[in-house]
Amino acid sequence: MQAVCFIVNSQKRKVKGLVARIASTFESRYAVMFLYTSASRDAERLAVQAVEQGCSYVVAVGGDGTVNEVVNGLMLLSDAQRRAVTLAVLPWGTGNDFARSIGATPSVERLFELVEQNSTCQVDVGRVQYTQPNGLAALRYFVNIGDVGIGPSTVMMVERLKRFLGATLAFWIGGFCTICFRRPQEVAIEADGYSHRGTVMAVCMANGRYFGSGLGIAPHAVVNDGMLNLVVVGRVSALTFLRFTGKLRRAEPVIHPEVRYVEVSRCRILSESDCPLELDGEVLGAAPLEVELLPGAICVVVDTCCSRAIDSRLKPASMERSGASVTA
Repeated sequence: MQAVCFIVNSQKRKVKGLVARIASTFESRYAVMFLYTSASRDAERLAVQAVEQGCSYVVAVGGDGTVNEVVNGLMLLSDAQRRAVTLAVLPWGTGNDFARSIGATPSVERLFELVEQNSTCQVDVGRVQYTQPNGLAALRYFVNIGDVGIGPSTVMMVERLKRFLGATLAFWIGGFCTICFRRPQEVAIEADGYSHRGTVMAVCMANGRYFGSGLGIAPHAVVNDGMLNLVVVGRVSALTFLRFTGKLRRAEPVIHPEVRYVEVSRCRILSESDCPLELDGEVLGAAPLEVELLPGAICVVVDTCCSRAIDSRLKPASMERSGASVTA
């Protein structure tokens, strides 16, 4: 009998009822284990623990932050250990943006069906070397989107607003206020086949399509194509942001002279000013930073019927594709 470990963000509401529903759905076919987070980065450690205890599936129960921590835990493992485990997502958080890209829903029953059907694909993971506040370099992984510019400021504002306004409204107000009051920054971008030097509001390094609780900032992103979608947003006003909100919600390309979409496999971002970085909703450090995409780094349960960000025509990506190492 295969073992499934559910790593649960214990700070979320109605967790007790959710756990009971998970147990009643999965226990007839799987050995079920529950591990609960109690502090920041707990899910990272618990993911390693689950794999070392022989679990075939690790399910992140929470939002994008929980998913990010679980992914970082899996990336600490050896290639052999990582090939033996599959990640699944049961969205139960604030943004749930990576879940949108892979078609995951809060339905426990649908997750069970997908696991039974072995509906999986090899998903790419981004590896970032960035600068910490103390000036030292650090390494972190992301599976959805990393960005510099307005994103980190928005995330910090959302953390203060969401308890009063709810996630979606907090993201919209936070993003609008940040665009209104944050000054654009001078950056230099160096990537394979692309370079840019100029003033930007944001640079998004997208593996998934969505951030900010459902904003389709990277409409061309596919999580298993081996390419990183770079979205460079120059000087845009708050009114322009409002004018294109419909397109963003529908994950449609924004046709505007200050918005550029570029496919790359790696990039470097430099800035002489304070240019903070956020990965999957967590503000970490700042530029200078280097990003490399690791194709097919982890196996993930996906629902191709509910997602346009998965190319089901692609064969599972190889760990050695493009010569990229997936080890830390």
